[in-house]
Amino acid sequence: GLAAEGMPSQQNFEESKDTNSFHLHSTSAKLKLHDTSGSLIEALVDHQGKFNGEYLLDQGDGSGPKKNSDINHRYSFGAQVQSDKFLMVAASGTTHFGNFVSFGYVQTSRDGDSKEESAQMVLARRYVDETDARHSWWKNPNLILERWDSIRAKKGMEDKTTSPSSSDFWLLGLPRRV
Repeated sequence: GLAAEGMPSQQNFEESKDTNSFHLHSTSAKLKLHDTSGSLIEALVDHQGKFNGEYLLDQGDGSGPKKNSDINHRYSFGAQVQSDKFLMVAASGTTHFGNFVSFGYVQTSRDGDSKEESAQMVLARRYVDETDARHSWWKNPNLILERWDSIRAKKGMEDKTTSPSSSDFWLLGLPRRV
């Protein structure tokens, strides 16, 4: 569904994993765990780098999902974990479709008493051309995060519309137009 519709249902989200997935092969910057008591989400705070990988994308033309990769892709994680245990993430880059900006979140979880954490990252991507006001964000994903911090400061840090479970989250974080 469209970002304006909010998050997909859990069933739709699970079904989309087979046709829309992202596989990380390597990054130019290695993730270094800080003294964070082994917490993956805390280790990601302020982490930046370049993504090299591929993703499956179904264009809806009946030919099914096809592998794609970005020409360049920079990402940046937020400076602090949100009170609802989410960490914001932004990205920007270029594909054969054009320049893009992305915004979303990463959340970690543990199954039961497991010591291993798993992470799930959800991003919305918008393609931008030179006439789009968001085009300036394309050069630096930190600009997207700075904009988000400004929105949260204006709305109040505990405002429910800034939670990923809110349908307003995607419209606020990565609007269709600015």
